Amino acid sequence: MIRRSETTGGPPDSVEVIYFDAPWLFDTEMRNYIAQARSLADAPGHQLTPENAHFRYISGAAESGKLVNGLDAVVAAYQDEAEQRSLKLNWLALWSFGSTLTLLLLTGLLVFRPMVRRVGADMRAMSDLNATLEERVAARTKELSDSEALYRSLVAHLPMCLLRKDREGRFTFVSDRFCQLVGRVRHEILGQFDGNLFPEPLAAKYVSDDRRVIESESPFHDVEQHSAADGKTLYVEVLKTVLRDGQGDVIGTQTMFWDVTDRKEAEARALQAERLAAIGQMVTGVAHESRNALQQMQACTKLLEWEVNGQSAAVSGLIADLYKEQDRLRRLFDDLRGYAAPHKLQLRKCRLNDVCHDAWESLANVRQGRDVTIHEISDGNDVASVVDPFQMEQVFRNLFENAIHACSDPVRIAVRYGSTGQNGHSALQIAVSDNGPGLP
Repeated sequence: MIRRSETTGGPPDSVEVIYFDAPWLFDTEMRNYIAQARSLADAPGHQLTPENAHFRYISGAAESGKLVNGLDAVVAAYQDEAEQRSLKLNWLALWSFGSTLTLLLLTGLLVFRPMVRRVGADMRAMSDLNATLEERVAARTKELSDSEALYRSLVAHLPMCLLRKDREGRFTFVSDRFCQLVGRVRHEILGQFDGNLFPEPLAAKYVSDDRRVIESESPFHDVEQHSAADGKTLYVEVLKTVLRDGQGDVIGTQTMFWDVTDRKEAEARALQAERLAAIGQMVTGVAHESRNALQQMQACTKLLEWEVNGQSAAVSGLIADLYKEQDRLRRLFDDLRGYAAPHKLQLRKCRLNDVCHDAWESLANVRQGRDVTIHEISDGNDVASVVDPFQMEQVFRNLFENAIHACSDPVRIAVRYGSTGQNGHSALQIAVSDNGPGLP
């Protein structure tokens, strides 16, 4: 039996709710039973005896069973009420979830869907822009590749050498022609200095020229002498300029040079031809004036021959020599006068030993007072040939005169005639030797 607590003044709230606040669950008899129980609970402690009327009332078996059944009914009622409340709460939660979901769907349709659409449109625009950028990058890459290929093709086929150096003078780029010129491969040149590739005088000049270009930032143009890898001397025309980066700062020098050896040689030949033309004009004038003197000599010789009229064989021989030398002078003057014209030989068949004798006799005044002898040697074959006697005599005269001046007495000159072949034809070979010291 539950009774009120003397210390707290009553039972727990949950018990009071069940047993005291729900009389509508019991009939009149049960209510009386509960009232008796309340009175017993409120009775003082000394009245709680078996003789107490309230105690006897509630201790009956029938009333106790009814009370238990009533309590079971109360519990069942409360369980039903709890289930109803739980079901109500579940339906309330489900309604709240559905409302929230509906609200979210409506919010998504009204707010997020346009945002999603905008984001989707932005993503598509970004994708299109990315594709466009990729196409532009690919096109630009191809343009750069084509430009680089064109640049390399131009550099490789330009008829000149191209090189670049940094501010310290190290090679940073060289063309194939430059590699061929110095006789080295590219990786052996890059990073090197002029002093590692060229002789000291040339290297010092190149360094000085590069420094001048960097300091003045002005082009340098010159024609220089250069040594090729095979030792051949070349003339090259050089153009040096400063090399700048994308910001316009000077980062080194760029040099282009090309071979002008043929041009220099042509200029030298033209200058020589001009000088020879001037000499030819002068010689022509001298020859013209000399012919007048020669004609006077011939007239005097004729007069002398008429005066002598064969009185002396020796004088007649001297007069014949005069005629011969005058004829030689006439030929010389004709050659001088026709200096600029193609040389014409007056060919005829003659014996070369006779031409040799004439040349030897014409040097009588040169041999006078000297111990000079000549010895002719032949293999026995014919020494006749088709030549210009005058020109061949000049050849013999020059050889003999050079030997006489170059040798000390006694002078011994040997002339050898022999047969030989040349280009499938028979030929006559002449060798002239002396006992001089020879060339050093």
